[in-house]
Amino acid sequence: MKIRQRRSVVTDVSDRNSPASRGSKLVTLFYVAVWASVLGGAAYIAADQLFFYEVPGIVQVEATTVSTPRAGTVMHLAVDEGSHVREGSILATIAPTAICDPPAPTHRLNVQADLEHARGERTRARASLADKRSRLDRWRRDEALELDPGHTAVRRQLERDIEGLEERLAALGDRIRVWTSELDSIAGFDRGEACRPFEVEAPFAGTVAALYGSAHESFRDGEPLLAIRPAEPEVRVFAYLDPDTYESVVPGKTVRVDFPDGTISDGVVEATLAAGEQFSEKKWDGYQPVAAVLLARVRPTSEAEASLWR
Repeated sequence: MKIRQRRSVVTDVSDRNSPASRGSKLVTLFYVAVWASVLGGAAYIAADQLFFYEVPGIVQVEATTVSTPRAGTVMHLAVDEGSHVREGSILATIAPTAICDPPAPTHRLNVQADLEHARGERTRARASLADKRSRLDRWRRDEALELDPGHTAVRRQLERDIEGLEERLAALGDRIRVWTSELDSIAGFDRGEACRPFEVEAPFAGTVAALYGSAHESFRDGEPLLAIRPAEPEVRVFAYLDPDTYESVVPGKTVRVDFPDGTISDGVVEATLAAGEQFSEKKWDGYQPVAAVLLARVRPTSEAEASLWR
């Protein structure tokens, strides 16, 4: 039997504070990291609830309104809402509402009779005016020579009659010119370009976004007929802010956009379209001022987001 002396190990560490193993340190660090993540998440959620604002908005996709160049009635509408059109495609055919029917023969006869009557009346008025002017000159001469000083009243009446005849002749001249022009128009009546149906064409390729009328409806000059959306239209979200939010929403700020179908996207505030925050609040007795509303225009962050918004 052999006895071997074992090598002893002497340390200066107290028995009550033995060194911890490396594995226990890793476990401790892991738990610390887990608790830090939980606390950080809770802090983020709390901060998000405190500083998160939800405001309503609308999506606006670029569209061009096509109007009628002249007043008329739609004879044929060649497109429906959602139709795809090429540049120059015929959208509608419109019959103008101009007076394009030739005047009735009785109208021409009535105008001619009125014209002849006015010309006869003008001839008689001219003769009467010449006679009264001659008599007035004679009365003025007799008054100057003191041959008949007692007829001043007669002279004044002649002056009033002459003034009335001159006004009457001026009015007759205007009526004669109007009726003469109308007779010339009747004699040279031509349906012309203004009386022929015209077509409304698509200004560019795209999709019909909206119709503002239907066939057989009448439109005024310049009234909107339909709207066309280009193939790659611009799209924006317009958000309505209240005084509690517009100080935080500034141009260049990234915001989250939630759509009604549950789609979530990101956008960038492009501009604010009102200056409601510049109005000072007025506090009067018995008066509650209306809160100012600011409109924020938000653009998509990329073309992929723009396609999603469309």
